[in-house]
Amino acid sequence: MDQTVYSQVLITCTTINVVIIISTLTMWIGTKIHDHREKKKQEREEQAKKEEAAQ
Repeated sequence: MDQTVYSQVLITCTTINVVIIISTLTMWIGTKIHDHREKKKQEREEQAKKEEAAQ
Protein backbone atom coordinates (compact mmCIF):
# COMPACT_ATOMS: atom_id res chain seq x y z
CA MET A 1 0.00 0.00 0.00
CA ASP A 2 2.78 2.44 0.89
CA GLN A 3 4.40 1.89 -2.50
CA THR A 4 1.13 2.70 -4.27
CA VAL A 5 0.65 5.91 -2.30
CA TYR A 6 4.27 6.89 -2.91
CA SER A 7 3.85 6.30 -6.65
CA GLN A 8 0.65 8.34 -6.78
CA VAL A 9 2.25 11.24 -4.88
CA LEU A 10 5.30 11.13 -7.13
CA ILE A 11 3.17 11.15 -10.29
CA THR A 12 1.03 14.01 -8.96
CA CYS A 13 4.04 16.15 -8.02
CA THR A 14 5.76 15.43 -11.32
CA THR A 15 2.63 16.36 -13.24
CA ILE A 16 2.27 19.62 -11.31
CA ASN A 17 5.93 20.48 -11.93
CA VAL A 18 5.62 19.74 -15.65
CA VAL A 19 2.55 21.96 -15.89
CA ILE A 20 4.36 24.76 -14.05
CA ILE A 21 7.41 24.45 -16.34
CA ILE A 22 5.26 24.48 -19.50
CA SER A 23 3.26 27.49 -18.34
CA THR A 24 6.44 29.35 -17.35
CA LEU A 25 8.03 28.67 -20.74
CA THR A 26 4.85 29.73 -22.51
CA MET A 27 4.72 32.99 -20.59
CA TRP A 28 8.43 33.61 -21.24
CA ILE A 29 8.05 33.00 -24.97
CA GLY A 30 4.93 35.20 -25.06
CA THR A 31 6.81 37.99 -23.31
CA LYS A 32 9.73 37.70 -25.74
CA ILE A 33 7.39 37.86 -28.74
CA HIS A 34 5.53 40.83 -27.29
CA ASP A 35 8.79 42.68 -26.53
CA HIS A 36 10.10 41.97 -30.03
CA ARG A 37 6.90 43.30 -31.61
CA GLU A 38 7.04 46.43 -29.44
CA LYS A 39 10.67 47.00 -30.40
CA LYS A 40 9.89 46.64 -34.11
CA LYS A 41 6.92 48.99 -33.78
CA GLN A 42 9.06 51.58 -32.00
CA GLU A 43 11.76 51.29 -34.68
CA ARG A 44 9.17 51.82 -37.43
CA GLU A 45 7.81 54.90 -35.64
CA GLU A 46 11.31 56.34 -35.22
CA GLN A 47 12.08 55.69 -38.89
CA ALA A 48 8.83 57.40 -39.92
CA LYS A 49 9.71 60.43 -37.76
CA LYS A 50 13.18 60.62 -39.35
CA GLU A 51 11.69 60.43 -42.83
CA GLU A 52 9.12 63.07 -41.92
CA ALA A 53 11.82 65.38 -40.55
CA ALA A 54 13.94 64.89 -43.67
CA GLN A 55 11.15 66.09 -45.93
